[in-house]
Amino acid sequence: MDFKFRIFGESSNHGFTYRKDNLPSLNELDMMNAIMTAATGDLTLPGMAKTAFELRDPTASDVGKAAGMVGNMVFAELIQLNIMNLAKKSGGHGWVGLWTWEHNIIMKDQHRFTKVTLGGDNPGLDFMRKIKPTLEAAGMSNLGVLNAIGMALSKYDEWIGDGQPPSYSIQIKKG
Repeated sequence: MDFKFRIFGESSNHGFTYRKDNLPSLNELDMMNAIMTAATGDLTLPGMAKTAFELRDPTASDVGKAAGMVGNMVFAELIQLNIMNLAKKSGGHGWVGLWTWEHNIIMKDQHRFTKVTLGGDNPGLDFMRKIKPTLEAAGMSNLGVLNAIGMALSKYDEWIGDGQPPSYSIQIKKG
């Protein structure tokens, strides 16, 4: 089921904020298979298209779903590249946190948080692996959310200077 959401990114240490409201989730697309495949597969456009067709639901005849998988892989790669760049700029120090917030009128709001330090051999892939359960538990593992996270990271990456350890919190609110 599609939903609208808001993304808000903030780094009080660097005086940076980013906000976009009323974004579409594009929820019918599965991103997690695409993420793990993109991390280890052929990242050329023809390679991603081939993988998307292999991963699509065998009962679905809609070519649009396969195209959506390519979109998922492109946005997953954008996130990974931005995380890698932030880690490189800071010498592997710093962190990026991801909050998910589901507003519920009847029951208590649901909040989830994942904080990822930017060290290790592949911080981009580590980031994707660590945010996966947070996004899935919130029902936010979809193309629209991936795109928004990628854009929020990209804008922060443009803002922050070299040698400054990132300290960036991204909040996604659904509902």
